[in-house]
Amino acid sequence: MVSQDAAERFLHASFLSDLDPNARRSLLQVLEEYRSPSGTVLLRQGEPNDRIHFLIEGTVAVTRVMSDGHEERLVDLHAPTSFGEISYFQRKPQLVTVVAETDLHYLVLGRQAHERLREDDPRTSEQLAAAAIRVLAGHFDLIDRRIAELVARQPDPQREATEWESFRARLFGESTL
Repeated sequence: MVSQDAAERFLHASFLSDLDPNARRSLLQVLEEYRSPSGTVLLRQGEPNDRIHFLIEGTVAVTRVMSDGHEERLVDLHAPTSFGEISYFQRKPQLVTVVAETDLHYLVLGRQAHERLREDDPRTSEQLAAAAIRVLAGHFDLIDRRIAELVARQPDPQREATEWESFRARLFGESTL
């Protein structure tokens, strides 16, 4: 059961703006409410994930351990947002680790609850998927800006920028989706 305060925070998130009132009510029926203190690991790189997290208060740090073993901080996500969608929908291990930077208040959509929603209310499930795409697009924009900033700091930023632009073109042009 989701508290009234959590429901209000969740429903005012801009990424849910296209959900109709019935979809919002249906979604609230399947979500679980949580609070976690700063420092809590919510998702760990390499581990499976069967949940989508909807952050309604607080900030999380998204990090990744690189092939050489050092940890890279990719981005901080601030409420309201969601995370965990990529590993959830692809059913692959987490690509990143997500840690609470501050005390958190969030809602969770677990796999069983999502399957129930898909069966009972496909329209709400479709609207939720569209909202997840909007959030993922925003996350991609954040990561793209971060990479562009890193490229600009390289000894030969023009060459590095050209490589990044080439990679982006391949990413969108050679997609196997």
